Amino acid sequence: MGAVYKATQISTEKPVAIKVVPEKLTLNPSEVRRFQREVKYQTKFYHPNTISVIDFSKTDRGQFYFVMYFLDGKSLRQIILDEGQILVEQFRDLASQMCDGLHYLHDQGITHKDIKAENIIIAKLGHRNVVKILDFDLAKAVVEGGSTKPETEITQYGRVLGTPAYMSPEQVKGEIDKVGPRSDIYSLGVIFYQMLSGQLPFKSDTPWGYMNKHITENPTPIGQLTGNIPNKLEKVIMRCLAKNPDNRYQSALTCKEDMADALVLGPSPSIAPTEVDRTKIDHTSVKEQIASDKSSKPLPVVPRQEAISRKGRVLVYGVAAAVLFLIAGFYFNTISSQIENNKYAELKSEEQLLKIAEQKRLKTKLEEQRRLEEERVAEEKRIEEEMLMAEIERILEEERRAEKKRNAKEKRRKETVAKLAEQKKIDECISQFRENNIGGPSKNALKSSVVCGGEFRVAMEIKKDEEEKAIEGEERRAREEAENLAREVMKNEDRRRTNSMVFVEGGCFEMGNTFEKGDNDEKPVHRLCVDDFNMDKYEVTQIDFQNTMGRNPSKVSGCSNCPVETVTWFEAKDYCEKLGKRLPTEAEWEYAARSGGKKEKYAGTNDNPDSVAWYRNNSGKNTHSVGQKEPNGLNLYDMSGNVLEWVGDWYGKKYYKNSPKDNPKGPSSGKYRVLRGGSWDTGSRSVRVAYRARFIPDIRISGYGFRCSQ
Repeated sequence: MGAVYKATQISTEKPVAIKVVPEKLTLNPSEVRRFQREVKYQTKFYHPNTISVIDFSKTDRGQFYFVMYFLDGKSLRQIILDEGQILVEQFRDLASQMCDGLHYLHDQGITHKDIKAENIIIAKLGHRNVVKILDFDLAKAVVEGGSTKPETEITQYGRVLGTPAYMSPEQVKGEIDKVGPRSDIYSLGVIFYQMLSGQLPFKSDTPWGYMNKHITENPTPIGQLTGNIPNKLEKVIMRCLAKNPDNRYQSALTCKEDMADALVLGPSPSIAPTEVDRTKIDHTSVKEQIASDKSSKPLPVVPRQEAISRKGRVLVYGVAAAVLFLIAGFYFNTISSQIENNKYAELKSEEQLLKIAEQKRLKTKLEEQRRLEEERVAEEKRIEEEMLMAEIERILEEERRAEKKRNAKEKRRKETVAKLAEQKKIDECISQFRENNIGGPSKNALKSSVVCGGEFRVAMEIKKDEEEKAIEGEERRAREEAENLAREVMKNEDRRRTNSMVFVEGGCFEMGNTFEKGDNDEKPVHRLCVDDFNMDKYEVTQIDFQNTMGRNPSKVSGCSNCPVETVTWFEAKDYCEKLGKRLPTEAEWEYAARSGGKKEKYAGTNDNPDSVAWYRNNSGKNTHSVGQKEPNGLNLYDMSGNVLEWVGDWYGKKYYKNSPKDNPKGPSSGKYRVLRGGSWDTGSRSVRVAYRARFIPDIRISGYGFRCSQ
């Protein structure tokens, strides 16, 4: 709630953030109380992981604002969009700080109620990343046990508050009495899931879809999405996401402790020392062997000196053998150690390669998602720019027409003044001549005759004046009769066109862009079938709309047979229903535009669209009377271009992937309604029969009209 500005505090010359409530909201007491509540809570915060309020006041115009320290960093959502899933090592530190900040808020008696990736800022303080929890617009005070203090609860029972993708089941259900710290822990679990997997636990195209899944579905175990998550950590996250608040962690501190235990590094694997087998010597058997040897063969007698020398040699040989044994052992241990190190290095290298391959896969997936998102944003921006330029051009054209009318009016005024001056002079001459000519010619009459051009000229002027007046009267009467007759003919023609509908025999066809790459929402090409229906031969005209609805909202004036435009989706729907008709479905519209499901690029042709459509290249920046271009194969006019036509469906960018085969009617809900066909102010790309436009249903745009079905 409110705009945020970066500013500089004059006294300290440090950057600060100023949050201001919009002026129109200061007239709403509940919004003011909500703003004051946020300030009240944040002035109490003194924790490294929350944002603190420096000052609070009101401008001379009555707008409330407060000042906070400026954070130099990124939102967690932006980091995930830029980098994809977050590594476990980085996750450990960030998640721990989030738990600390959230535990502090709960310890102060505050439930945030809007914990989400956008409200988590990762600020750079030196070489460390510091978590900051922002935006307490929805925060509420609580007492021990999670119940609400009556005097601080401003939200009405049953009102849903929060961000759908992160809301706890009790928030979705509007069970305000159950919303407490454990609701924030559920939202924190959503964030943990998003950080480690790079995606939300639930996917949906609509807010209500997210909310329904929070209540009815369990998320896919995160270990199935990424293989490098410890089992204990997965259990911690899944416990945070428990549907029943009693089954979640009761405090963020407990969650932090279990998470720390799950991320503790175990001891490095080691090789146990080998046991050396020692041969037991049976001394008795040795003695017996010696005795048997003596009995069989006497030992030779060795002289003393030779015996001593032999003992010395034995000693030298023994020492040498020991040294060789030690050297061999040293080399054996060295080689074994190198072999083990090489095996460990190979294993480590393999793990790194797998990790790099997984990161590349995730990066490719992230880049694809980002590309699709950029294409969607670019397409919406293009449509908005086209509509804006068309509206600007329309305003400029209206101004040029108004200027032209003013100039023509001024010219007629000057001509009229000149004619009146000349007529006045002639009238004075005629009057003077008549007065002087009474009783016969005189000097004065002669003088007057000279001044006014002579008696003959004066007489001719009088006669000419009388004849012109008679002729003007006859011409005026004839012109009025012709205009009345023309209006009657036009009315009859309008009635004929208003009541004219074309029967469209149902059938099956390939819906979507079958000619070129096209837009993303025109794919995939899919086969579907529609039943028989009737469709207006022409777009609804201004006179049609005026006669039925009692008003004409069109920007283009003076063209009763031009298509009505600047109508909202709701007005188009009301018009059709008043006549016992309805807006066509998107599938019916494309089937009819393709001349009954044929493979046509434009409505009735695969060649130059100029023959079947009014669009930017040939419209002269204006709408035209319906039925002037060639019809398509079903004798339907202007389906490729004059005005964009509202249809009954909600817009779904990926609806074609899951569209029913028989008589599809679009998504069950959405933000935008679909428009089909081209318009006088759009480019050649929009006149393709596969082109899909969309806009907010209660907005008026000068290029938007409709036709009905039955």
